[in-house]
Amino acid sequence: MRERLIHSVGRVLGDCRVRIADSEDTAPVGAGRSGEVLIRGGNVTAGYWRDEAATAAALRDGWLHTGDVGELDDGGNLHIVGRLKEVIRSGSSTIVPKEVEDVIVLHPAVAEVAVIGLPDAEWGEAVTAFVVTKPGMSVAEGELVEHCRAACRLQEAEVDPLRREPAALALRQGAARAVDRPGDELTLAALRHRR
Repeated sequence: MRERLIHSVGRVLGDCRVRIADSEDTAPVGAGRSGEVLIRGGNVTAGYWRDEAATAAALRDGWLHTGDVGELDDGGNLHIVGRLKEVIRSGSSTIVPKEVEDVIVLHPAVAEVAVIGLPDAEWGEAVTAFVVTKPGMSVAEGELVEHCRAACRLQEAEVDPLRREPAALALRQGAARAVDRPGDELTLAALRHRR
């Protein structure tokens, strides 16, 4: 419990109110589920300066839509788990990249991981993880797939080799660019989640 508390951003204070809601509207999601963080109160902006369209998009039904994905724990502590712009939509599932990264990085050979969504004709987006191993270590593709299956309960997985991306491979933006750039293959794996 204490470690989870350390990773929270704290409790709501003063007259500020927080709601975890479906990103399409202001309806709250069920307990223990993640959703968009909405806030309202006297300290919340009244809008964007001379930008009515941005104000209308951000302020709906009296709530400021932050664009953050979060959840509230039983103690009322807010945990930010990602950004809506990074959310992967695969079939009817909404997947937060950080949640997948948190599982993959638990493998003892993994130093860094970046998860993004890549276009998929059948599911809309495929969850794709770019993995960098620790110096002197390696991980077989099958071992990484089994680790993810066990932790995430993936039903099916496919592993592809990565292409080298200078400097920022572990960053999501770098990982996305790496898909389309030729280069030397690394001893890394791209894990695509498919149903």
